[in-house]
Amino acid sequence: MDLFTLILAATPGLLIAIYIYYKDIHEPEPHKYLIWCFLFGVISTMPAIWLEKFGMSLGYDESPDLWTTFIFAFVVVAGSEELVKFLFLRGYIYPKKDVFKRADKS
Repeated sequence: MDLFTLILAATPGLLIAIYIYYKDIHEPEPHKYLIWCFLFGVISTMPAIWLEKFGMSLGYDESPDLWTTFIFAFVVVAGSEELVKFLFLRGYIYPKKDVFKRADKS
């Protein structure tokens, strides 16, 4: 992977993080949590790739059959990527009180 490809891959995530940070004028999250979330998004690609390879080993891959390609795209690829990101963020960022201000339940 060359530097240009790396920059192209990272730019959308960085721009979204910067946009969210500057639009959140009422209670912005601490910088360190935004940076960690971005890094977890980068790191989450490895387990997602492993899950995608597992799905491909079960026979779900790009194919002329529309239904198989649909399952591959929306269940195997999207499902594995979003699941891994969810697990990373659920385990790290969700328990932080600085990020999610929860109302006390009475």
